[in-house]
Formats: sequence, C-alpha cells, structure tokens
Amino acid sequence: MNYRSKALTQSANGMPCSGCGVEDSTTVWAHSNESAHGKGMSIKAHDLLGNYLCSSCHEWYDRGKAEREEKRLFFRMCYPKTMVKVAELLASGKLKL
Repeated sequence: MNYRSKALTQSANGMPCSGCGVEDSTTVWAHSNESAHGKGMSIKAHDLLGNYLCSSCHEWYDRGKAEREEKRLFFRMCYPKTMVKVAELLASGKLKL
C-alpha cells in the first residue's frame, strides 16, 4: 500500500515550481512516474515521492515527448528542492503530517 498524505499533496498550493521556479497558482504535487516508487496502472506513487511542479512542468513530465531517462533525471533534480521546501513548512508549523 502506498503512503498517502492529503496535507503533503495540498502543501503545493502557492509554492514555487521546483522545476522552472515559476511562482503562479498552477503548482501541484506531481507524483513520481517510476514503478520503483510505487507507480502502477492507475496507481500513483507514494505521496512522499513527489515534487512541486507548475502546470507546464507537470504536463511535460507526465505527457511530454522526452525520453524516460531525461524525465527521471528531471524528477531527481527537482526532488531535493521540493524536500527543502517541505522541511521548511514542517519546521514553521505550516505543514503537519
């Protein structure tokens, strides 16, 4: 069973994109697309394995024409940025898991 946290996924609201850095209202919690992270047919990966991505970066990551390896590297580049932001929210008390 994959870990789920509504508070974590909703924490993306109002956050800057960890991919391109844009700060707009389109940022969402974008789950990993890798089966090693729990992704399956009609099953999202663990909530712990996601990034803050704007609609453009999320669309590219989910449906873009890039090679799978490029998208895997993109996810891994964004992940530390997202986790630092999550840690800051936790430390400030704005996020409780």
